[in-house]
Amino acid sequence: MRVLIDQQFHPGHHYQYVAQLLPAVCGLADDVVVAVTPAGRASVEFEAFLKPFSDRVRFEPILPEGNPGFPLHDRLPMHRALRDAVKRLDPDYVLIPSGDAQATAMALFRWTGRGALPKSIPCEVGIHFGAGRDASLKVQLRDVINGWNLGLSGCRKVHLVNHLFFERLRRIPVVGRTFSAVPHPVARPPAVGTLESRRRLGLPEHGRYIGLAGSLDSRKALAEFIAAFRDATS
Repeated sequence: MRVLIDQQFHPGHHYQYVAQLLPAVCGLADDVVVAVTPAGRASVEFEAFLKPFSDRVRFEPILPEGNPGFPLHDRLPMHRALRDAVKRLDPDYVLIPSGDAQATAMALFRWTGRGALPKSIPCEVGIHFGAGRDASLKVQLRDVINGWNLGLSGCRKVHLVNHLFFERLRRIPVVGRTFSAVPHPVARPPAVGTLESRRRLGLPEHGRYIGLAGSLDSRKALAEFIAAFRDATS
């Protein structure tokens, strides 16, 4: 059995999803292929997370470069790149850990008779986008549309990293059964004491702080986090 893992992007946490999958996949399939970009194959992330699997996994740097922000104009080309990889490597099963861009067109291809993937090869996809509860009506509507699109994609399973998005989609009749929630596979960094942390950051050593590294958008559930923080402290 040949399993293809399609990983378009490499910065940040993307290759960590693949590294989490590979031990189990290698135990189930006798031929595991990971499609990446040439830049990804040459990256420090590859050295850190994927190179240890080189004796068990074949890495194919055949994917074109893409924008990890997956703008709309990039999504169809990314989907076509996935289809080209499937045609070239002829797998029996496909896993797409970060498939936000590639999955956008799957429902369209499926409903025009061409299958979510060529030959309707079964696949599973991981999705990072979605807002959740604390969002405008426009964003909530976009969540529902994205949910229907993903639910009708033909994927065996759609794995959602955003748990608020998952909670919304699981309430959509029929389509909601397609989704599951997955944890973010980033290892906890070494702990640094409170005083040492504040000294390194040049912050006052007394008082309480909330820290969050990353884009501060609705996907981070900031409103819920702050409310929980207030409820849990005096």
